[in-house]
Amino acid sequence: MKKPVFFLAVIFLFLLLLLPGLGFAQRMLNISSAGDATTSDPLVACTIIRPEGQELILYFIAEAVTANTDPYLIFQDLSTGFEEANASWMDHMQDLADREEDPRTLQQVIDFFEETVGRSPNNPTDAALSFTFIHNTSVCIFGYQEFVGEGKMNLHIVDITDAFKLQKSNAGDGLAPPPMFPGQ
Repeated sequence: MKKPVFFLAVIFLFLLLLLPGLGFAQRMLNISSAGDATTSDPLVACTIIRPEGQELILYFIAEAVTANTDPYLIFQDLSTGFEEANASWMDHMQDLADREEDPRTLQQVIDFFEETVGRSPNNPTDAALSFTFIHNTSVCIFGYQEFVGEGKMNLHIVDITDAFKLQKSNAGDGLAPPPMFPGQ
């Protein structure tokens, strides 16, 4: 007879963790996925983005786990169909360094992302993108093996919002956030 009470307690605790504003609900910090990918069968990681009236800055990474893997990252907004692709995280860092509104050296941008995430992607051939979001949306990242064959990789969606806020308040002239997500 005590089973219904136990199940109700478990359901209550589960909901307590999920509902914003109650108990322990927190913002997502990192979503990861690991597995095999080919040129036609990707590894996938998805999330719902809810900035709640503030800027939310996310960093999307596809990293090789094995030597024969060369990740190719495709970011897709499920609401609008917008897609952006990247085959080299260094190219993305260079794009951020080359912005007219916030010119930086490539090394300054890399240093900031290393400090924010705790490291750089494992290999120069790993892929990455970052965007600033202000409206709710649903997104997925697809990690493909760029060349023929199967590769093992990790996908990460990392919230780096607090790092941008902290460096802005500490330095005053910190790195500008990544570009606003198209459609925002």
